[in-house]
Amino acid sequence: MRAFTLLALLAVLGTVVLVDLAEAQRARGLDRRTLLCYAAAWHAKYKPRDVNSDLCSMIMVAFGRLVVSQTGALEEAYPMSDDDNKVSVGGVVHELQRRNSSTAVGLTIGGWAEGSERFSVVSADPQKRKVFVNSVVKAVKRWNLKGVELAWVAPGTRGGQKTDGANYVQLVAVSKRRGGLRPSRRVGRAPITALLHPVTQDVSRALVPLGVYVGVALPVTNGDDFFAAFHLADLAEHVDWFLLQGYDLHGHWDPFTDVNSPLYSAAPNDNQTLSWRLGEFLRRAPRPELFVLSMPAFGRTWTLADSPVPGALGARSELGVMFGDGMLAYNEICTYLNADEDDERKLITSRDPVSKTPYAVSNRPTRRGFVSYDDPQSIREKVDFALASGLPGVALFTIDNDDYLGTCGAKYPLLKAAREALDRD
Repeated sequence: MRAFTLLALLAVLGTVVLVDLAEAQRARGLDRRTLLCYAAAWHAKYKPRDVNSDLCSMIMVAFGRLVVSQTGALEEAYPMSDDDNKVSVGGVVHELQRRNSSTAVGLTIGGWAEGSERFSVVSADPQKRKVFVNSVVKAVKRWNLKGVELAWVAPGTRGGQKTDGANYVQLVAVSKRRGGLRPSRRVGRAPITALLHPVTQDVSRALVPLGVYVGVALPVTNGDDFFAAFHLADLAEHVDWFLLQGYDLHGHWDPFTDVNSPLYSAAPNDNQTLSWRLGEFLRRAPRPELFVLSMPAFGRTWTLADSPVPGALGARSELGVMFGDGMLAYNEICTYLNADEDDERKLITSRDPVSKTPYAVSNRPTRRGFVSYDDPQSIREKVDFALASGLPGVALFTIDNDDYLGTCGAKYPLLKAAREALDRD
């Protein structure tokens, strides 16, 4: 009996060490020169066979969502499918792993379409947090995921509550275990009571023992209230990366043409630039090794108000869009740049030396439009900025918007530009 008890105690102590080793490993965050590749699960034409996994450190499939019942369980939404080919998010992950067995695959949960209401309800309820975490763990084990990112983009707004910020920290990692014991981050010092009374209501500690990285997306669209919505210093203790979403700082909602993803601005104290936003994030959570700069593989479009017009930055626009919902994929933009002169879709490109980005204009009477976008040169400059700022890497959102078929030249020009810039000495 005593031998059995001793063996059991050794097993528990061994588990303590293993859990704490995983905790210590997770605390290091992402490797230097990481490239996260986001693949949109709603893109019907883009298939797992189109992914160039050699360029990616991890492929992140976006998005998983919370169920309408608000139980906290995940559902597979936004299928990568069309009428003739129904494929679930899980099917996409499985196919990615089958074709790219050596490449890590992760899942990002939430997104702009998810809003706040269900995240708000789930994060405020310990039982629903438990259902959510167990659902995430189930998905991790089922699909052998290496990363999970929470993309609650608007805590406190869009159906949220004032307590969302604090509750988000609870969802990512509760501050205390039962009995009031705080977890140790040192190897071999996790309290045994943490194993006897495990907390399963937080994502971070549920995934750390599985060797899974945890990320939190940080949008840039909520103005100054955004900084109050995210408790960055608290979240920083429990994540491997913060994704700084470096796009949508301007769009067709503005009355004048501007830059979708500007590094800098000529206007003093302009808070709609990546450099300013990163500085504010680091002021609140001075951990540059945790931040990853996400770069757009799409442009934002405007309909110009006058014709003919110079079509430069700051031109007056109508509150409408030139194409679809105000976005153009880079693989569309490059096609229009290369179009014949008599093609109504022809775009003429210029470059803004301050924001370090290109823009393009169509001044045809029937198609007066402006698009701000990123190209390989601006991607390289953003990577250089990220590395110089101490960030471990960058992300491209989303790789299916890149020229993945090579319609305008070599395949994946944006992704390759990012990879080459990261790998430069």
